[in-house]
Amino acid sequence: GTLNVSIAKVTEHPTIHLTSRSGTVTVHVTSHPKLSHAKVSYYVKHKGNFTKIGVGRTGHRGHASQTFVEGKGHRYTFRAKVTGKSGVATGVSKSKSIKVKK
Repeated sequence: GTLNVSIAKVTEHPTIHLTSRSGTVTVHVTSHPKLSHAKVSYYVKHKGNFTKIGVGRTGHRGHASQTFVEGKGHRYTFRAKVTGKSGVATGVSKSKSIKVKK
């Protein structure tokens, strides 16, 4: 007969922290578990849907950040996706909002 075996995978649970300076937002991403050189995709909510606005990679400590120019005084919602590797499944952060500093 056939034996179906599923390997329990660890799932990535990235967290994000947002900071703003005049007209910009920086999205800081931390991968959990820490993955080095993993692909990070950045998203902003636009008309109710998340749109990809950038791609980067985590450093050797599992962190990444990218800065985006956004409308001053407006509120934006961001999230990030860290693509899994080495037995770790891809995960998406919770979304967070920030008002862009003028």
